[in-house]
Amino acid sequence: MPQTSNKAKIVPLEQIAHDLKGLSDETWGRYAFSRDLLKEKIDEKTMLELIHGSIQAGEEAAKKIQIQYPNFAVPEVVAAHGVRVEKMKAEDERIGNRIMFALYTPPDLVQLASAPIEKLGAFDLPWLAKEKVENLMLGHELFHHIETHDPEIFTQKTKITLWKVLFYSYRTNVRATSEIAAMVFTKILNDLDYSPFMLDILLFYAYEPETATTMYYEVLDFLNENS
Repeated sequence: MPQTSNKAKIVPLEQIAHDLKGLSDETWGRYAFSRDLLKEKIDEKTMLELIHGSIQAGEEAAKKIQIQYPNFAVPEVVAAHGVRVEKMKAEDERIGNRIMFALYTPPDLVQLASAPIEKLGAFDLPWLAKEKVENLMLGHELFHHIETHDPEIFTQKTKITLWKVLFYSYRTNVRATSEIAAMVFTKILNDLDYSPFMLDILLFYAYEPETATTMYYEVLDFLNENS
């Protein structure tokens, strides 16, 4: 495991990619849950059940697409689902300290940010070419479209109980399950051998290397704490 010392120094993009490429879908799922607002409400056993259920949901949805639309490119699958794709307005690509890369708005709109993707493409790495990154974003948002229209999919029907009062209880979805499934879904559609979760950090690197380096060390620290 790479060391996490000298955190003030910006880590080269290639090193970040090398160190994170080998992480499993389950590991990224654990990391996603560590950042979820409901993490304190979920025990270890339940978390693992949710992670594995989400991975399976993403795999099953992707395989269904591959059977239904054999040899279709990701943009063609998106179009076949009646999803509109637009470029995000420049002023909407950043909200406070948050950078928006893509956004799905029900019932049928996906918006892609231009600046972060183009900046990442400027690194001139074949596997980070603009078209490939856009397809990853499209695949991710397509899953959100699919789950929004399928109440029986795991990420929609699975809820946790937040509180109970007498005979009443409040149950809610867990956002991390949706993100895990969407990442697995687009990973399969785009025939990747690594988790697209890594793209969150790399896209930040193209925009703000310091922020991306901080995120990178957070992942390493999380792994060290949970190894």
